[in-house]
Amino acid sequence: MIKLNIIKNRKFSIILIILLLVFFSWGFLSATYKTFPFNIVRNIYWKFATTNPPLIMDNEKISYITKFYTNKEFINYQKNILLKKFKNIKKDSNLFRKKIIDKYILPNKLVKFSKSEINEILNKKTLIHLQHHKFQNKPPKDSILLKVKYYNINHFGVLETNQNNKKLLIYHQGHGGNPYNFEYFLYLKEKFKSKGYDVLSLSMSGLGYNFLGNTNYSFPINAEKNSEVPFNYTFTDKEILNHSIYRSYYDNNYPKIKPLALMLSGNYYLIKNLENNYDEIIMMGISGGGWATTMLAALLPKIKKSYNFHSSGTLPKILKMNKYLIGHWEDTYSKMWEKYDYWDFYFLSLLDSGSFQNREHHLIHNLRHKGFEDDHNVPFVEVLKNLVDLISIKNLNVVVLDKDLHEIDIEFFDNYILKKID
Repeated sequence: MIKLNIIKNRKFSIILIILLLVFFSWGFLSATYKTFPFNIVRNIYWKFATTNPPLIMDNEKISYITKFYTNKEFINYQKNILLKKFKNIKKDSNLFRKKIIDKYILPNKLVKFSKSEINEILNKKTLIHLQHHKFQNKPPKDSILLKVKYYNINHFGVLETNQNNKKLLIYHQGHGGNPYNFEYFLYLKEKFKSKGYDVLSLSMSGLGYNFLGNTNYSFPINAEKNSEVPFNYTFTDKEILNHSIYRSYYDNNYPKIKPLALMLSGNYYLIKNLENNYDEIIMMGISGGGWATTMLAALLPKIKKSYNFHSSGTLPKILKMNKYLIGHWEDTYSKMWEKYDYWDFYFLSLLDSGSFQNREHHLIHNLRHKGFEDDHNVPFVEVLKNLVDLISIKNLNVVVLDKDLHEIDIEFFDNYILKKID
């Protein structure tokens, strides 16, 4: 009997200790991360309450989701909403654009623009596991390194120019890092150069060029937005690869500026400082670079044509309310998306500074992603294409490729883009 009581007491003690640890962890994390309950519970659900990993759908799930998104009432409702939204934006696209810029682009006085020689970042050393940011292929020696700095953050662009061209291609590699490490970029830039274009290539914040060119990476943070407790925080190399660090940004001197401004402002000002040198500007990017293309084309009306390749992060919110499309902080979890939708940015990308609809925006998606057992893009990209085709707004196009490679397809590039370039 005594032994049984001892065993029971031990079991009770163990259970009590486990409960205390669980509740302590819950309380600690809740106090530290404001979104803790939703994100943690959701992730636990995805892991334990589903039979498949989040990015894998079986035919039954695909059938169910397709049925929802092809429902006639859903389609008609979305059509009416989108046409009304486009009409409202077109009434005064400059005001709509300005409201975004005022909160999500840093003021010009915080930003320093400069030019230097390419060697500044060409031979930077990195840790072994971060070697993919280095140049595996090198740009021409006469390339110009452009630099934008705010706080202690550097953004770089590499400009290949013959000094006489009046046309510019802007290319953004996204999460892949350094553009010069991708054969399809090397191919398409040479094609554009043969047609009289300069080529400006860009990277995402903390990746590629911007990983190589940043030391003592820091900016003001203040989670409580208390003006009495401001401080700068210096991030490690590993931390700057994670874009969710920007959500802690707060500058007491510019309280209206939102965290996403730290990711958008660098490339925005790199382009802004060049745009008046050119009569025609085209922009394209892949993955996170596709996201940046959609965002920057909306905010910079001198970009005439824009091509977003394979960025599921820029699917509208109605297509992201599911566990199969997990995005990055910047494209899904930033508080910007509580107010705006990607439709806003699609539509702004069509309108110039006079609100005339004479620009083009193209969204190119793969039907499948190599490496996943099932097609986690299905049916979402097809729904997007159907909606865009249905509303039939001039110069907004969605292309769905029956491909599974997360890269720019050369054959498609030649036929869809290059042949249409003057």
